[in-house]
Parts: sequence; structure tokens; C-alpha cells
Amino acid sequence: MCKKHRNKMYKDKYKKKKSDQAMSSGKQDESLEERPVSVNKQHLGAMGDRPARPSLIEQVLNQKRLSLLRSPEVIMFLQQHQRLLATQSLSQSQPHFQGC
Repeated sequence: MCKKHRNKMYKDKYKKKKSDQAMSSGKQDESLEERPVSVNKQHLGAMGDRPARPSLIEQVLNQKRLSLLRSPEVIMFLQQHQRLLATQSLSQSQPHFQGC
């Protein structure tokens, strides 16, 4: 068999194997199909740019950060400081008039 036909045979086997895997793993394909093609095929820009999809560690950290921000202690703390800042800005914005 010549080189061209042998390579074609390998390519055909590879394509068939990939299509069989795609049919068997339905859940992974669904997650890929939910995202638009532009998200799947985004390229990185400069070296300092972050990837379009966060890494696994970033996803976990984001979930932890959200759960922490939703905890009652943190909410009360933030509300207290918000009130404190509001009263400070209110007292600074009111002019102080002295009597004649």
C-alpha cells in the first residue's frame, strides 16, 4: 500500500474513532454545545492577558469568595461600615454656620 493510501486509512480510522467517542460521551458534548463557538475558539492575546475561561482554581476561589460574601457576619460588617461612611459623608457635606 502506498504512503498516501495508508495515511488516508489512518485518518479515516481516527475520524471514526472520534465520532464514536463523541456519540458515547453525550454530557461532555452538551457542555461544549451550550457555549457559543466564539467562546470555544477564542485565542489568547498578549502574554499578560487572562484566558477567556477561568481555570479550575479560579472557579473554586470565585465560589468561595461568593459564599463568604453572602455569610451573615460579613453582610452585617459591610452594612455597618456603609452606614458609618454615609454618616461621615453627610456630616462633611452639611455646612457649619456660626451665629452672628
